[in-house]
Amino acid sequence: MSLVPAWLQRFALMSCALSCLCFFSSSSEAYAARYFPINGYAGTFDNDRYPVSFYGFEEDRLCNYGIGFWNGNKFFECDKNGNMGGAKPQFITLDNGPSCQGLYFHNNNVNLLTHARLAESGGMSFWYQPGKNAYKGNKTRTLFSLIDFSDSDNRRLEVMTTEAGEFQIEYRTNQCNGWFWSCWWGGASIETDSLQINVSEDDWVYVSVAWDQNAQPGSTSMVFTVREPFSGQSQTISFNNESGFWGSQRLELVNSEDLYLVLGESPVGVHSPRGIIDNLRIYNDQNPRNTINYRSDGLIQRSVEDYIADQQDFGQCGASPQIDHYELRFADQALTCEGAEVRVKACANSACSQVIEDAENVHLIPAQGWQQQPVMLSAGEGTNRFSTTQADVVELGVDSNIPVQCIDLDGQPNANCQVTFSDVGFKFDTIATQLAGEPFDARLRIVKRNTNTNACETVAAQTDAIPMSFNCVDPNQCQQGINVNQQVLQDNDYTNVDVELNGQAFGLAVNYSDVGRIRLTAEKQVRVYGQSLTLYGASNAFVVKPYQLEAIPQPAAAYADTDILAKAGETFDVTLQSLNKHGDVTPNFGREQVSEALALTGVRNVLSPSMNPVVGELTVERNAKLANNFVAQAHYSEVGAIDATLSIADGDYLGSGNVNGDWRLGRFIPHHFAINDAETGIWEACEVGGFTYMGQDFSATINVSARNKQGDLTQNYHGELAKGGALFQLSADNSDNQQKVAGRLSVTGDIDWAQGSALYQPQLNFARASQGPEGPFSLSIGFQVDDNETAGPFTVIESTTVGESYSIGETQQYYGRIRLGNVIGPVQESLPIEWLAEYWSGSQFILNRRDDCTALAANFSVINADEDADGIDITLGFAGSETAQLENGVEREHFNLAADSEGVALFELNVPDFLKFKWQQNGNQNPAAQAVIGQYRGNDRVIYTQEVY
Repeated sequence: MSLVPAWLQRFALMSCALSCLCFFSSSSEAYAARYFPINGYAGTFDNDRYPVSFYGFEEDRLCNYGIGFWNGNKFFECDKNGNMGGAKPQFITLDNGPSCQGLYFHNNNVNLLTHARLAESGGMSFWYQPGKNAYKGNKTRTLFSLIDFSDSDNRRLEVMTTEAGEFQIEYRTNQCNGWFWSCWWGGASIETDSLQINVSEDDWVYVSVAWDQNAQPGSTSMVFTVREPFSGQSQTISFNNESGFWGSQRLELVNSEDLYLVLGESPVGVHSPRGIIDNLRIYNDQNPRNTINYRSDGLIQRSVEDYIADQQDFGQCGASPQIDHYELRFADQALTCEGAEVRVKACANSACSQVIEDAENVHLIPAQGWQQQPVMLSAGEGTNRFSTTQADVVELGVDSNIPVQCIDLDGQPNANCQVTFSDVGFKFDTIATQLAGEPFDARLRIVKRNTNTNACETVAAQTDAIPMSFNCVDPNQCQQGINVNQQVLQDNDYTNVDVELNGQAFGLAVNYSDVGRIRLTAEKQVRVYGQSLTLYGASNAFVVKPYQLEAIPQPAAAYADTDILAKAGETFDVTLQSLNKHGDVTPNFGREQVSEALALTGVRNVLSPSMNPVVGELTVERNAKLANNFVAQAHYSEVGAIDATLSIADGDYLGSGNVNGDWRLGRFIPHHFAINDAETGIWEACEVGGFTYMGQDFSATINVSARNKQGDLTQNYHGELAKGGALFQLSADNSDNQQKVAGRLSVTGDIDWAQGSALYQPQLNFARASQGPEGPFSLSIGFQVDDNETAGPFTVIESTTVGESYSIGETQQYYGRIRLGNVIGPVQESLPIEWLAEYWSGSQFILNRRDDCTALAANFSVINADEDADGIDITLGFAGSETAQLENGVEREHFNLAADSEGVALFELNVPDFLKFKWQQNGNQNPAAQAVIGQYRGNDRVIYTQEVY
């Protein structure tokens, strides 16, 4: 299992080749050309002398959120707020600094992360300018940290500034070593020291750190130097590997593959620097030696050279840039009837990635034959045409002392700057942008120069076959051939193609199943009047772009047997592919010189729910190149299914426009359910008394909502998407009672979801046991949402797991009964009837003095009545209120009875089932009582005799 924290897994970044962004000055240009990509990082041929990575921060491309591709390599990459939960730094223009632009850490909690591919021995350097209020607030501020996040102790090397203006380096670990105070303050400082150097706000300093994890005991393991740019003042600290108070002081940052460079505040560091960092360089020392190659002044050799070069660049940003060379781009073969088009660029650097926009117009050579002279340059570029009527080889150039570099139309060097002109040759009609795998027609003609007009005219010459090839312009090498007239042509390999003259041109049926910018060529040796002649022609470089784009969702393994892609807000992978017309992957895609990429770009349509759908936010966290595919990591804020739009990441495939596609993504389900405790609870049947009789209905109110991972309401959870039902669980106060109460709770009412939430108010009932009185029970009511998903459940209430429930309240359950009091009184008097509530205490029935709730109707009936001496039946009459309510468990004021004759009668009160009792052991009955009316003389059929003693 990875030890890298989750935030790091989400935002861990790669270094990248930024040479095209970073070099402006002539001194920097000296080694700019040495940079080349190594495994996605910027590197050099000479690891001992040149930096592995150089970041000049000259273009605002630091945080290319969602795409992050440039020449196939990664920039620093940030999320919308910053790549470690804080804010991302800002670019700032420098009036007087080592370059024209720097990275400004403007506040606390500002940070940037890169996996710098650091070696066990190496170093880094950068320029730092404290900003205003940099030392305000008496706070220590972290410039950078080297942290191994695979190490549970977070061993790290930190460089900080203190509130006193000092520079401090510290080798630190989270290990406490058993000491209380070190644990209290966040770990142990193994090595620490400070440099006192006079640096005020808005002054620049050059900071250099070198390290060697392989240093032997007693040898140098770290060197830290701070140097001012002009005064020459510098201070250096060296650390040796030796034993000390904290045990071994050996510098150990563990595995260099897990060693990250964090600029600004880190998760284990302190506040951000509140200043500017510029020209960050990272050096690797790959040589097998045990000590750092550092000089007496504490800087590694290359760092000193970089310091001197940057020092010379100070204040030069506003100076007029100089032309490094002129670049001429033209075809190395041309027709005398057409001439050769020449593109001129005034290049600012050796790679010609930048131009001198205010460069003056230039004269080209030869002096004659140009369409215009001098050539007009606009924004550093211009186009001209050279023509000649002589079939000859012509050398082109610029009338200037500035060097000239020539390249052909495919970007390949033309060392002699020569173009070969012919009077006759092949000419392709212009080929427009095509789609991969879609057949198209092209036309090839033989043309010659008209000796009178010098214009091109078609020669209707018949031939059976023409050797043809094609060139990969972008990418440099193609993975597949091209089909021309049923003949497959390979890159730069001529093959005879059968042709037939149609009018004055040869028709070509072409089909290219891949993508890219390509060019068709034809070349044939002929003999004219006994002379050997080469006919040559090349088409324009045309673009073949994807026919269609495809998105293949990659659900997690847990959802393999379902139609679920992910939970709302949960990261999922989508494989993005460029396809030809036949549905095959186009292998050239992503291998362009400036790598093209695919990206999910938004939601076009909501497929479900069908009623009142809300469009959620599709957030793309990352697009990565993997083999011939791109894998997008994204999350969607809502539930349901959508049509997502995917397109070319920059909206333009090799200048030919965008390619769009729509693809179904989903189904998305809620990430979790949430309970609003303020509107959730149990309502006892007797709320004032805080109890419910077993078998009596009581109620619950549950405010439940469906949420995404970020905690936002998923409003589409309704209708056909809202499968969530209710599950309840009882928990008793002990294991014995738990067995007794299991399975006795019934629920009436369904959850009615509306826009992702519901106020659920079910009726609950805890059934009486059939065997008789029991309890009382104090029960906790647990609630869970059953997502009713196949192979689920997948979604539960927040802070619970599958099988658990969320406590919504407690209920006190009593086994209760109503008992009637006997009535004794004279005939034809209104006699009060007493009735009271009792519950089983665990050993006997006792008066329920908490019952101020039970209300009953005067629903009395006579069971039987004895006759008086005259054989007349007693008749009871009931009167009083229609209903009466208990007070402290007793009621005797509202019901009464009267009789029209003397005698005894048995009567009962009809009560709810949950208040009946087995009075006669043959099932639950209503409570009954005896009414004795008048002076009862007994039964005439009974003879009493007196015993004589």
